[in-house]
Amino acid sequence: MSTNSIKKAIVISPQSWGKMFISKHHYAIELTKLGYKVFFVNPPKEKKLGGLPRIKIEATEYENLVTVNHTLFFSKYLKFHLAFLHHLLIFIQRRLLIKKIGKPDIILSFDLTNNFPLKGLTCKKIFFAADEPRAKQNFVSAQNADVIVSVSQHILDLYERYFPKTKKLLINHGLSGEFLNIPKGLPKKYEGINIGLSGNFLFNDIDYPILLQIVEENPDLYFHFYGNYSPESNIGAHTSQANLDYIEKIKLNTSCTFHGVLGKRELAFELNQMDAFLICYNPQKGQSSGSNSHKILEFLSTGKVIFSSNFSYYEGTDLFVMNNSRVNNTLLIKLFHEGISALNQLNDSHRQECRMEFSQENSYEKNLTRKILQN
Repeated sequence: MSTNSIKKAIVISPQSWGKMFISKHHYAIELTKLGYKVFFVNPPKEKKLGGLPRIKIEATEYENLVTVNHTLFFSKYLKFHLAFLHHLLIFIQRRLLIKKIGKPDIILSFDLTNNFPLKGLTCKKIFFAADEPRAKQNFVSAQNADVIVSVSQHILDLYERYFPKTKKLLINHGLSGEFLNIPKGLPKKYEGINIGLSGNFLFNDIDYPILLQIVEENPDLYFHFYGNYSPESNIGAHTSQANLDYIEKIKLNTSCTFHGVLGKRELAFELNQMDAFLICYNPQKGQSSGSNSHKILEFLSTGKVIFSSNFSYYEGTDLFVMNNSRVNNTLLIKLFHEGISALNQLNDSHRQECRMEFSQENSYEKNLTRKILQN
C-alpha cells in the first residue's frame, strides 16, 4: 500500500498524549489497527500575538500514530471576551492544521472547547461526548457532527436539546485488548486479601472521607492504588488541597500501596492478582453525573467482584455489588463489610465467567468496528 492510499484519521483530544491512557488514546490506537494513519491532535498552547502558529508532528511508540502539537496565533482571551472573533480565528487555525496533516477520511473529536470545529468538513465526523458539558458554549463543538456518541444516556439527553436531528449512539466504555487473554492460575503475588483501586486519584469526584473510613476500618486487608496521584500528569485533574491531604492520610496506612501509573499490560496482570475491587465516587460530582466509569470494565475483565458507589448505567444488572443510593455513600461501607465476609460466594466460578464475558463484549475494538463506525 502506498503512502498516498493510507486512510487518515484525526483524533481531537482535550488531554495530551502521554504515559497515562484514557478513551481518547485507546481509540486512536484502535484506528491504526484498522489501517488508518492517525493524527492525535493535542490541545493547543497559547502564543503571543504575531506570526503563524507552530505545528509540529511527532512520532509515538505506535506505528502509524503521530501527535500534532500546535500553538495558537491569537490569545485565548478572545474566547471569553470577543467570542465572534475567536470563532473566526479558530477556523483559520483548523485550516492550517488540515493543510499540514492532509485531508482526513474521518475525524473523531472528544473536545468540548471547539478547538477544531467540525462545520464545513466533508469527511465522516464523529463527536464523542465522553465528559459532561458544563456550560452552554461546550455544546458548539458537536455542531455538524454525523453522530454524537456517549457512554452516558444523561449526556446524550443534554445534546438532544441542542441537536435533536443529529443521530445519537449510546455505548459502554471500552476495554483495551491488553486486558484480554490474561492467563488464569497465575502464582499469587501478594499475601492476604487484596483490594484493587484504579484511575486518576486527583479527581474531585472521589468520595475520600468514605474511602478513608473503609481503609481504616479494614486494617487486615491490603489496598492497592493503581494510577496517577501526582498533579503533574498528561491527563491532569482539578483537585483540592483537601483531597491531596486525604491521599497523604491513606498513604500513612501500612495496608495501602500506591503503585503509580503502569503500562496497560502490566496493570492487567496486577488487577488479576486482586481478590476484589473498590470504587468510591460521589455520584453527584462525577464527570457524567455518576452514570458510568471506564475502570469498571477493567475490573470486570478479571472476573472478581467490585464494591462500588452508584453508576446508573449498571443499575438493574447483577455484575457487581453497587450502592443503590446516589446521595448516601455511607451505605457502601456496610456493603463492603458484608461482601468481604462473603467473598468466596461473590467470586464463584459462574459469577466470574459472567463478568468476564460482559467485559469482552465491550472492547475498544468491538465498540469501534461494530458500533461507532457503523453509524
